[in-house]
Amino acid sequence: MTSFTSGSRKKQVRFQTKDDLVLLREVLAKNPFQNKSAWNEIASAVADTRSNLQVDARRVRERTHLLIDQHKKSNADSLKSSGIDEEYGEKETLLDEILSLVEDEEKQKEKQKEKKETEENRGKDIRKRAMENLTPKKDTYFLSYNMTYLCSV
Repeated sequence: MTSFTSGSRKKQVRFQTKDDLVLLREVLAKNPFQNKSAWNEIASAVADTRSNLQVDARRVRERTHLLIDQHKKSNADSLKSSGIDEEYGEKETLLDEILSLVEDEEKQKEKQKEKKETEENRGKDIRKRAMENLTPKKDTYFLSYNMTYLCSV
């Protein structure tokens, strides 16, 4: 059985509401969904808010995705209970804007994927037609052979 030293495991981080707000503001400003390296910048900005807060890019990314998932779930729950006016705070507004960034990035990736598939299919079609033109057909070969035979007799 392996024992872990105290330095090998990272300390658990408890995000406070103000940490979440700083995180969401930074995510909205830097848009890490488009540029993955921005997570490091966001992590350092969040870590600067409190002296005892030590976060890395992975923790910041996972916290952001957790907040987005919770927001999606609360939106779905609030849609079920219609007719209730809800107050929106800064956190919810930021999450809505971040959610639209995520959706825009997903749409962009889907468009790129469709474009790539279209180009691949076009290339396959061109290669197929080229191969059909290069391969002699049996009927044509047979006819030309018979014509030469008949002409020689």
